[in-house]
Amino acid sequence: GKEFEEYIGELIRFYNIPLFSCGNLLPEQDYKVGRNSFRSADWLLVTDKNIFQIECKKRKLNNYAKAGIESENKTGIGTYIKSIAKELDKFPQKENHIKSGKVEKIIYKDQLFINVIVYLDEMFALNCYAREEIKSKMKISNDNFYILGCYEFEILCQYANDNKMSLKYALDDLVNERTEINQIL
Repeated sequence: GKEFEEYIGELIRFYNIPLFSCGNLLPEQDYKVGRNSFRSADWLLVTDKNIFQIECKKRKLNNYAKAGIESENKTGIGTYIKSIAKELDKFPQKENHIKSGKVEKIIYKDQLFINVIVYLDEMFALNCYAREEIKSKMKISNDNFYILGCYEFEILCQYANDNKMSLKYALDDLVNERTEINQIL
């Protein structure tokens, strides 16, 4: 898991160099709220306009999930979508901790939060095609998330760099299908 997290950090550093003139990339931060200990997302990319919370997950899709079905013992796509929703439900609390100054290295200045989960396994454009289903399973429904497989994230970072755009705009292009990342050529 740590190697995967480091790789994602290297991708962010390599392809988003223009962001670093006005931003800061931080690894996972440990912090306390009262007596409770918490951890931030694996990567925090903080700019004047945005705070990216990037969580790296090595969980793999089983064959039932890849086929888009459930097995008799209820493991498959439905279970997987519920687990993604559960991960996404963690972001709002972390946002509130940052806003209230609990994460020492981040100064919140009314930036827009952008929440990203990058899975080691490919998500087969799940971000585009299962977005509404995932939102229906979330406790607090919102549209402020992106779900990508590692390969999709690599291509997205390269797309942002090639088009001289921030990661935020590349993610917007992905969700609004203004990029060919999820198309088979």
